[in-house]
Amino acid sequence: MTSLRRTWCVAALFVMIVGLAAAPARVNAQTILERVVNYNIHTGEFDTLIAAVLAADPMILDALSGPGPLTVFLPTDAAFFQIGLTPENVGQIGRETLTEILLYHATTGARPLHDLFAQRNVMMLNGGMTYFSIRRPWPHHLWVYINDSRILNHAVLTSNGAIYIIDQVLLPMQPIQPARIR
Repeated sequence: MTSLRRTWCVAALFVMIVGLAAAPARVNAQTILERVVNYNIHTGEFDTLIAAVLAADPMILDALSGPGPLTVFLPTDAAFFQIGLTPENVGQIGRETLTEILLYHATTGARPLHDLFAQRNVMMLNGGMTYFSIRRPWPHHLWVYINDSRILNHAVLTSNGAIYIIDQVLLPMQPIQPARIR
């Protein structure tokens, strides 16, 4: 092997190793909030969620960008539209109600789906309970639900937790005192 060719091979190997080593750190360096904003930039699916977070108590924004860890279930714009909410009117339901709803979409810890499902009932940050179930719409297909909302993806890990995308807004059964967010 010539000296020039060996130098190129070593350089290519170095770039590959550095790129592979740095890639997971870059992906996991994003907070939940940063990941939601990036998803929205690419898909346009979370305008209402972002508007809701901005209209709610500032502790929600702090929690999504803070150290966590949290597991958060993200309703899409279509999910909010099912209950009549859009980016333009989401703030009209009141800061306390909006905060309560958003706290009902998060729980402590960065939890994989199998862990959540194994518990069946999980306490959310507002103090309310959710339940997990599996439905089989067709043979060889399993869908996992939180309450009546289908979970559309596997866990996406962030620097401060895990996120899942859901197809319906989770609504608390009864008003409950919000839990403290660390």
